[in-house]
Amino acid sequence: MIEGALLVFQCLLMVGLLGFVAGDLIAKALPDIEPGEWYAVPHSQLGSVQKKIKAPGSWTGFSAITGAWSGGAFDTKQQRLIIWGGGHRDYSGNELYSFSLHSLSWQQLTNAASNVDEKGKLSVTGYYPDGSPRARHTYNTLQYLTEQNLFCAFGAAAMFPLSQHMLPNTDCYDLTDDRWLRLPPVMAGGYGISSTSAYDPATGYIYSLGSGGGSALVRYDPIVRKWTEVTAELPGWVSYDYTAVISLNPHWYVLVGNKETRFIDLQNPDKGLQHLTTQGDTEIEQFANVGLTVHQPSGLLVAWHDGAAVYTLNLKTMSWKKRLSKMSGKKTVAPKALQNGTFGRFRYSEKYNVFIVVNSIKDPVYLYRLAE
Repeated sequence: MIEGALLVFQCLLMVGLLGFVAGDLIAKALPDIEPGEWYAVPHSQLGSVQKKIKAPGSWTGFSAITGAWSGGAFDTKQQRLIIWGGGHRDYSGNELYSFSLHSLSWQQLTNAASNVDEKGKLSVTGYYPDGSPRARHTYNTLQYLTEQNLFCAFGAAAMFPLSQHMLPNTDCYDLTDDRWLRLPPVMAGGYGISSTSAYDPATGYIYSLGSGGGSALVRYDPIVRKWTEVTAELPGWVSYDYTAVISLNPHWYVLVGNKETRFIDLQNPDKGLQHLTTQGDTEIEQFANVGLTVHQPSGLLVAWHDGAAVYTLNLKTMSWKKRLSKMSGKKTVAPKALQNGTFGRFRYSEKYNVFIVVNSIKDPVYLYRLAE
């Protein structure tokens, strides 16, 4: 009798534990977001839902995950935005976080390194003593490789605790095997402080453009794990203020920021970095490190910097269009700008037809649906 009761208790306990573990994996219905409107996901502030990591030597603290010139990439398989950031003296923690559109919840994907080498003896390597990549300002270097299921940083700068080093390291987290990988380093000219990168959905290649002087556009083929030069060294100075994306028609590497829009024609890269003469609501070009992505159904480039306004660029007409919230008579809900830029934390999910932005650990995750 007692043994039978004990067995029942053990079974109930196991069911309860399994229910607790699987709780975060349960799908939640995406809210009915009206086209042209923002939606703040309830209780989605990373700073309140995530246990703080004790990161030695950090001056700014946990908020540097987004605040210290850091970006993100969108995992199209699991439909989640993955963010990674910190570096310099802002934050030494190198853990990854993701926000799922499936469960509308956060998940910590990796643990922070326990030994962060506070004096920076190994800083020139780009790695902590345990072999994991050092926390860094991730800028616009983060991309997701769809076929390989890899979250990657292409190049490294402003690594904890120093800021003097710029390394070509390609550090990728394998989301299938849950481990960090070191892939072939970025070619000369393709990395640097606030360098840009973009994933090409047509080919699966990654393109990376360095910043400052001596920059060049280079291309990475993840199948053969090889870098190739796309352009020769570009003349002049490539600004730190750009965010990059690849358009498919035309097939361009497009840069927005530094008071302009520029592009490299991937079908004719010998022409180098060209200016795009745009018209319409061009004020979005005035801002540095904006959120920039592509709305695949329409082919429009979509940019966001602050508040309810979203800007679209039609490359056929070379015209920017400012799209304002349509919430008539209601208080507008919208994300706020972060001083150091958005980079890749503004992304588009084709499956859910929504844009997602994470711009501060104190603010909720915001979703947006583009009006036709």
